[in-house]
Formats: sequence, structure tokens, C-alpha cells
Amino acid sequence: MKRSWSSGIAIVLFTMTFIPCLAQTAGDNAPSSALYFDLNIADKKVHDISTESLSIQYYDASGISKELPCTLYNWKQEKIAEFAMTKNFGLNQYNIKFSDVYSKWEKNSTYSLVAKSETGSRYEFFFRLSETPKQEITASIIVNPKFLDCEKLSGNLVSFYGDINGGKAPYEVTWFVLNNHRTKFLYQPRTHKIKGDGVTSTVEVDQNPNYYVIMYVKDACGSESHQVTQLVCEKGEKKVNTIFFENVGEQLRNLKGK
Repeated sequence: MKRSWSSGIAIVLFTMTFIPCLAQTAGDNAPSSALYFDLNIADKKVHDISTESLSIQYYDASGISKELPCTLYNWKQEKIAEFAMTKNFGLNQYNIKFSDVYSKWEKNSTYSLVAKSETGSRYEFFFRLSETPKQEITASIIVNPKFLDCEKLSGNLVSFYGDINGGKAPYEVTWFVLNNHRTKFLYQPRTHKIKGDGVTSTVEVDQNPNYYVIMYVKDACGSESHQVTQLVCEKGEKKVNTIFFENVGEQLRNLKGK
């Protein structure tokens, strides 16, 4: 990466030789299917961008120059940054990280990116940085009884693991095992982190029913979710209940404070 300076603003030269796979949240004016916005199309629309990068593509029909000069303007049409993107003849695709180009972005303000080719053609792309919509976390506990005999109530061993979706990775997962009255921990709470959504690590419980298992999940944005499972033996038969009770977080904090 090559750097130069102009008026105290870092000018970054991007060399993009890979094609990333990006999830894009399109606004009402934005194309709903394109992974890359086409810089060659002068549509004058304002595109809502909720990712951390701007993904654009440019078709170079001349192949004369190795760089495409770009200028970034705010909604007042004030120049706020300049940079150049390397290019080759034909289709070029770029993933421009916003924080590498400018540091004072304003949400919901309109910006324009202007590129000028060596033949004098001018290309302008309008966009607006929108808030990233929060996605709720869904968490479920999967129960795998390795040995559970409700008649003898001895030598029981049950595995629990979670399935997490939504939110923003990475996740912090904490397991709690409480007695039947939810007044004390049967084990010390266990916390681990997982890098992406999907299946968590396994927690094994060798206690006799009845007890509660709680999986508490917090994502990278601080959003929280929990799932509560009760394992009981009734009339000699084992039952696993997925239940809900209010103020789970407050109750767990009170228990940890004892």
C-alpha cells in the first residue's frame, strides 16, 4: 500500500486483486442483487450502505493508465479526500474500507465518489452510510443424555451444547447449572467464546435431576439472549423442558454476588 499526503488527509492507493464476498444491505434506491455497485452507470441514485466497506466495480475500456483517480465529496460538495485505485484493462473490482479513506463519516449524510478516467470521462457514485440494523440472537440448547436412569438416579451424565444464530460474531457464551429451586449453582459458571454462529462447545453435567441449565449469549455488539432448559424426572421418566422465566439476568447476577 502506497501512501501520500495532501492537506493533512491520508491519501490511500488501493490495490485490490481479490473478489470478496460481501453481504450488502440495500436501501430503497439501491440495487437489491449486486454485490458490487457499478461505477460506470451514472444513475444519480443515493445508495444506502450499512457495511464497513464500499464495494464498487469499474470497467476500463482503454487500458492506458494504471490508476483511476478518485475524489470524495461530502453533502456540501466539499472535497474531503483524494486517492487513486490501481486498474487493469477490463473489469476491476474494489473493496474500499471506509476507515482507510476518511475518519469523520456522518451517518445518514450523503457523499459522492467521483472518478475520472484518462480519456476525460467522469463517473460519480452517490451513497449514504446508514445504521447497521441489529439482528436478534437466536439461541437454543441441545440435550444429549449419555446416561440417565430416573429409577436409580446415580451415575447420570448429560451433555449440553448450544446452537447460536443471528447477532454479530464473535459471541461470549456462559453456561449456568442451577438446582431445582434456582437458589445456587451446582457448578461454577463456565464462559467461552466462539468465533462464528453455529454449534458451541459441550458442557457435561453429572448431577441427578432435577436441575436447570441456562445458556447466556452476548454478541460483539453487546446484544444478549438466553435459553433455559429444565431436566426433571417425573414418575420414573425423564423430561426435558424448554422454559422461560423473567429476570434471568438479574437472578444470575444475584447468585454470583453471594
